[in-house]
Amino acid sequence: MSIKFALKGIIHTITDGVLEKGVVLIGEGGRILDVGLEDSINIPENVEMLDFSGKHVTPGLIDAHAHIGLVTDGFGYYDSDINETSNPITPDVQALDGINFTDPGLRQAFEAGVTIAGIPPGSANPISGLVVAIRTGGVSSINEQILRNPVGLKQALGENPKRAHGKERKSAPKSRLGIAALIRKAYMDALNYREQLRYHQQKNSDENRNTKPFNRKNDLDVLVRVLNREFPVRNHAHRVDDIMTAIRLSREFGYELVIDHCTEGHLIASELKNAGVKVVLGPLMRARVKFEIRNRSYESARILWENGVPFALMSDHPVTPLWHLNLYAGLIRKAGVPAEDALKSITLIPAEILRIAEDFGSIEKDKIADLVVWSHHPLGLEAEPETILINGNIMYSSL
Repeated sequence: MSIKFALKGIIHTITDGVLEKGVVLIGEGGRILDVGLEDSINIPENVEMLDFSGKHVTPGLIDAHAHIGLVTDGFGYYDSDINETSNPITPDVQALDGINFTDPGLRQAFEAGVTIAGIPPGSANPISGLVVAIRTGGVSSINEQILRNPVGLKQALGENPKRAHGKERKSAPKSRLGIAALIRKAYMDALNYREQLRYHQQKNSDENRNTKPFNRKNDLDVLVRVLNREFPVRNHAHRVDDIMTAIRLSREFGYELVIDHCTEGHLIASELKNAGVKVVLGPLMRARVKFEIRNRSYESARILWENGVPFALMSDHPVTPLWHLNLYAGLIRKAGVPAEDALKSITLIPAEILRIAEDFGSIEKDKIADLVVWSHHPLGLEAEPETILINGNIMYSSL
């Protein structure tokens, strides 16, 4: 593949340290051909050089958990499609079907260097629906903004399902016990359904074909895909007891688990490490507005990091604005997380959680050239994106 241009600057590779005098070679197809120190890369004389010497270059930032587009800026309830509360078990609901891609917040996020977001449904239901990964901008069509769907199944424990159903709808579940019981029943139904499906498929593969049609059910098909580990459960859980319930449920049914919010995760960091789960932490920059987040602390990030628990940060937009994602990472650096690990929490780890890390989340050979050039270190208050490249094309510049 021929070289489109070279980009020079302070390169935060995420996987191979910081290259103070680094160069990224970008191919005509929009992928990274090579990355390394300026004096170690062979750059043909006729190649255009984008010289950002002294500027910081990172991958496009990624928010693993935001509701942008499901709750359109400035419209409130009248343009909020975050929860489908007509039933507490809605695995077949897709966040993608509710996203308003004309939400002005998406453009604001893009210009702040947040180029990708994971969008889950809300947390009113014990099983809430499917998560999608989208681009916030920089492409020419809505279809191009949809990176991967689905990338997870949202589930929720704790206060939100109790309030949405037990208090507001006067129906089950009314307690943490009831929430867990409904989730168990749904997966037991899915296990039985999977066996019936396998039996039907086997009978139809035999010489004596059974032509009786099988009654497929979309909600159970989704749960079977989770049981087959095609994508993880993204379990909303704040309190220690809810986190432990989420871990128990994942062990009972064998599905992959990511804990979203994980407010009290620092109190059981060793349990999280032993369980082998990833965490989407936050939102940290908010008040303690309900009982189950009374132990919210920036120290959570440091303690998880010290215990080797991989975590991504979230904005939970509109709870906290998506376009300040780099500042949230700056605050965990202040709490003791090293700068490059703080950057990793808004680049590579969310890419892994969203199952797009083969293309995004770090500056490496063969990955897509989604890059942000910053005026200052990206975790500083003064940092502003000056140039943003998507698929190797300059799609934003403030210069």
